[in-house]
Amino acid sequence: MPIQTALAPLPADNIQVSDTSHGNSAETSPAVETDKRLQWFFLSLWLLTALAWFLHITNLKRSGLSATNTLASNVGDNGKPYLALLSACKKNNAEQALQLILPWLRQLLSSNKQGIEVHNIAQAQTIVQDQSFATALNELQQHLYGKSAVDGAPSWQGSALANAIQLVHKQQSEKSNAAAQHLPLNP
Repeated sequence: MPIQTALAPLPADNIQVSDTSHGNSAETSPAVETDKRLQWFFLSLWLLTALAWFLHITNLKRSGLSATNTLASNVGDNGKPYLALLSACKKNNAEQALQLILPWLRQLLSSNKQGIEVHNIAQAQTIVQDQSFATALNELQQHLYGKSAVDGAPSWQGSALANAIQLVHKQQSEKSNAAAQHLPLNP
């Protein structure tokens, strides 16, 4: 059986053709102008977003570099946080001593290859597990952030922290030396 198709005639009355070849651009429809405005609007929003993203990334890079430069200047020219920390303690510089405790401990633990990461003072006290170190750190924090800091208490004396740091540094160095001596030799 053949399939029959029927075509419907188009009404010729409803078709309107306008002549735009005469350069009469004043007769453009409002829908086309609105469409162009939306295109420019979204293009401008996209450009603003790209600019904001660029400024944000630039600001993050700049602040990251300045934090690195500050830490490097605190550590000293030779790159040894241990010596810089002892120097801050001997100068009774509480702020600098607090800033240098974590870099010193990170360097100490990385030189011992223990794989332990320290992110704050509480972790430092937990990892070191030395009472004199914990007491000296508590005194330092009490001086900087406690009620005595507001009341104008006498200046902080860094000798207790310096002694505790020297003791911890010596103990960790002995542990790393003992571990290095007991390493098995491979044939």
